[in-house]
Parts: sequence; structure tokens; C-alpha cells
Amino acid sequence: MSALAALLVRDMRLAVRVGGGALMGVLFFLVVVTLMPFALGPDLASEMVLAGQRVLPTKLTAAGYVFDHPDIDTALGALLAPGA
Repeated sequence: MSALAALLVRDMRLAVRVGGGALMGVLFFLVVVTLMPFALGPDLASEMVLAGQRVLPTKLTAAGYVFDHPDIDTALGALLAPGA
């Protein structure tokens, strides 16, 4: 079973156990994922949803701004540190 299928099965079981509110969220997700290729075309939909996006703060760094945590690893490490 793929990771996505396992995730969907887990969410469906949780939705049935919790009640209708959680089931609506899962059903909305399934409808959007199913209809996205029809609305945007298969290539554009997969590129927008599945492809990674990278945003660089070029103007901030050019202006001399220095980030406390320049990458995700140091940011999460600082956030999840025992004394944080």
C-alpha cells in the first residue's frame, strides 16, 4: 500500500470514528484532488500541486538582513529545543 493510500485509509477511519465534521474535510480533499486535473489540465495541476516551490528572499538579503535561522533544519532545531 502506498503512503498516500495508507494516509487516506487512516483519515477515513478517523473520520468515521469522530463523526461527520472530520468526514467532510476528507471528502472535500478527495473532491478537490479528483477535479483539479479537469479544471486546470493534468500537466498544470500536477505541476502546481506536486512540484516543489522555492522562494528566495533576494531583496532582503541584498539589503543586509540576516536571518536568525537561515534554513529549516536550524529553525526546527531552535523551535523544538528543550529550553525553547
